[in-house]
Amino acid sequence: MVPKIGDFGLSRLFPSVQTYITIKIIGTPGYMPPEYIERYEITSKYDVFSLGVVIMRIMAGDEGYSKCAHMSSQEFIEHVHENWGKQLRETMSSYISEQLSTCLEIALRCVEVDHEKRPTIAEIVDELNKVDTAES
Repeated sequence: MVPKIGDFGLSRLFPSVQTYITIKIIGTPGYMPPEYIERYEITSKYDVFSLGVVIMRIMAGDEGYSKCAHMSSQEFIEHVHENWGKQLRETMSSYISEQLSTCLEIALRCVEVDHEKRPTIAEIVDELNKVDTAES
């Protein structure tokens, strides 16, 4: 439960409408998006992918995160809910359960292989604000 946050802000070094091709891969394995690993492309959604990995690692832990590749999105969400339920010993309210689901759904969209399908940071913030507002 100690995520390594790195490479954030790299995509902001380049114009957002442009894709930049590098000649060498530099970054933290596991936090780099497929388009960078496969084609050395830095897109505007590079940091979104890394954010998704961080969210998933925080919420699922290392063991849960490593199982994600072998599960459907729904199975992964249920697995993490089950683990959180065990930790909180049945005191988890429906609101916290909804927050968990929202964060996991956002994270899963952030790590989409196709960078065009990943949300923007503004969309992520908007979704998180909606969950926060729902509590009030």
